[in-house]
Amino acid sequence: EESITTALNHLKRTTTVIQKGLYGLVNNAGVSGAPLPDDLLTLDDYRQVIDVNTFGVIRVTHAFKELIKEQRGRIVVVTSVCSRIAMPILGPYSVSKFAVDAYCDILRRELSVFGVNVCAIEPGFFNTPIVNTENIKEKLHIVWENISDDLKQQYGKNYLNHLTDYMREFLRGICSSHTEWVVDAYFHALTSRYPRIRYRIGIDALLCFLPLSYLPSSVTDKFLQIFAHITGAPKPSLPQSCLCRSA
Repeated sequence: EESITTALNHLKRTTTVIQKGLYGLVNNAGVSGAPLPDDLLTLDDYRQVIDVNTFGVIRVTHAFKELIKEQRGRIVVVTSVCSRIAMPILGPYSVSKFAVDAYCDILRRELSVFGVNVCAIEPGFFNTPIVNTENIKEKLHIVWENISDDLKQQYGKNYLNHLTDYMREFLRGICSSHTEWVVDAYFHALTSRYPRIRYRIGIDALLCFLPLSYLPSSVTDKFLQIFAHITGAPKPSLPQSCLCRSA
């Protein structure tokens, strides 16, 4: 919050803003958290991601909103394809992006009377620091060290290594290097006479996540199960014993 206040005060002292106001605001900050099942996560794991991805967007928007309203400007918010499909092992990230997507809808409908356009950018997977495999590996190990022995037994001693390898190969296969597509969407949202409400960016977003979001949940569930099986996603080592114990 201190950095937001500092940025706001700096802008208010800027000659251009004093004379013309602020026309555009882009909310782009985001973190992914550790890609693990909900079983292995704590409330703090969710809180850390939501605090940046969701409350961060709300804080920044609240801070600069009046300047945008004065100029009938534009607010651009980066959501994700994970705001359409809740992805297994990406629980905190998906939850945070679903909330941000709803916030965009709220802002767009409330601020339209002030002449403010609100645009959501929905990128697929791109090669950015958020998907850096070394960072992900470090997050996985930190969380794994703090889970109970019972859960480690349920998921198996090789689960962490298998998941680390799986994420490396998955991201290598799906991530696009064309980050300029996202930048072009920012530019269009800020400068076009008729900005879109939503920008779906990336081949995976257009050909996979978007169509899946329109299907019945049961079909989407089955697709994700088949995809996980085909791609070799790791599974808990003791699912049957857990079921027997709870029966």
